[in-house]
Amino acid sequence: MSKPHLALSRSFVFLGLSVLLSGAAQAAVTFEDLATPVPFGSTSPFSSGGLTFSTTSTYTVTTDLGFPAPNPGKFLAYNSGGTASFASVAPFNLLSLDLGGWVGFGPNPSPLRITGLRAAGPEVFVDVTVSPSAFSSYTFSGFTNLQSVRLGSTNGFYVGVDNIEVSPVPEPTTWAMLLAGMGLLGAAVRLRQRG
Repeated sequence: MSKPHLALSRSFVFLGLSVLLSGAAQAAVTFEDLATPVPFGSTSPFSSGGLTFSTTSTYTVTTDLGFPAPNPGKFLAYNSGGTASFASVAPFNLLSLDLGGWVGFGPNPSPLRITGLRAAGPEVFVDVTVSPSAFSSYTFSGFTNLQSVRLGSTNGFYVGVDNIEVSPVPEPTTWAMLLAGMGLLGAAVRLRQRG
């Protein structure tokens, strides 16, 4: 294989790897990017960190913790008599998020179902217990190739949500570019060994 072809195949490999690695980067949604407030009692969808949020009840984005545990900065609080959801135009993986009871939550922990709606295939869910006095971090496995996530209802109390960590799902063309480059590189090595 000539030097230009070898350079081209290496370029495909490096381009494919760089796109894959950049796609694997995590993004945390912390609601700090909101230019306009989401006042208490809001029902309209809004976007933050590349995700669009909606609710079947009411929500707000606030810095008022309502409990002693520190979770600095803004967070989403939704009335869990309904549900809250977040979605993306492109498929994503849910890695982790923080949840905690907020205003009127009461003294006892409460169960909450988190459901991931996949772009293709069955939905996935997990049941967690929300603490009434602090944010707790929850890590997810199997919440892959999602189009949206729904946070379930409890007993009508407000639930705080923060630090939503997602990663993008690599496009099929990225994998094809990587495999083509690796194939060309393999062919170049074989030809070099023969000649």
